[in-house]
Amino acid sequence: MKPHLEAVSWGTEAFDRLSGGVPAQLMSVLETPDHHSGNVVLGQFIYEGLRQGESCALISFESPLSFLENFRNWDIDFTDYLESEKFYFLNYQPNIAYEAGLTHDYESILNEIRGMCGGKMPQRVVIHQVDTLVNLNNPLLINVSAQKLAAAALSYGHERPTILGQFVRFDDKMHRDLAVAFQKTAHGYFSLTQPDPLLPNKYNFQAKKIPWFNFVKQATVVQLTEGEGFRGEGSQQHQVA
Repeated sequence: MKPHLEAVSWGTEAFDRLSGGVPAQLMSVLETPDHHSGNVVLGQFIYEGLRQGESCALISFESPLSFLENFRNWDIDFTDYLESEKFYFLNYQPNIAYEAGLTHDYESILNEIRGMCGGKMPQRVVIHQVDTLVNLNNPLLINVSAQKLAAAALSYGHERPTILGQFVRFDDKMHRDLAVAFQKTAHGYFSLTQPDPLLPNKYNFQAKKIPWFNFVKQATVVQLTEGEGFRGEGSQQHQVA
């Protein structure tokens, strides 16, 4: 497939085949059914960038130590990249988003990332629990926050990073509104769902919105293998034309 815009790899072959990749230098959002699957996708996305020689940053509202430890158990070690200053963490306490006004001023977050990286924006920025940065008080504010975040992502010209935000989607009105807001404002929108609780390692991956045509639109089964990541499942794994 030849997308209209440049794409970068997920670090997961099945996701790349189904979607054509993550839109480069734009903001995309991934909804997941749980934290673990989200961490796996984000970790592999970051690791792929680092392997390609890119600089990467993770914005997180949880301890970065638990993130690092999870992947060390998979023989994926980010330590060398942290020591060589190719990988950066920006860790906020959960309540700081409202106290510091981060749900209104997203450029300050990206400027902080750029400052940490020696004044140059990293090529990949991952936002863990991106819903923490959105004003969730009512549907209008959710939409406005999502719009402002997407606008901030576009404000760095040729230095724009590829941004991938992730959040756990629960089945309540607030998260349905949040999903709609992100689908409207993000350039790429993707989902992982878990249709059968009796099959905990099987997920459906779907590309719901990408700024190019000719991608697989239907949900497709992928298998999560601990220590390896997500893989396509047999005949369910489709090739993008």
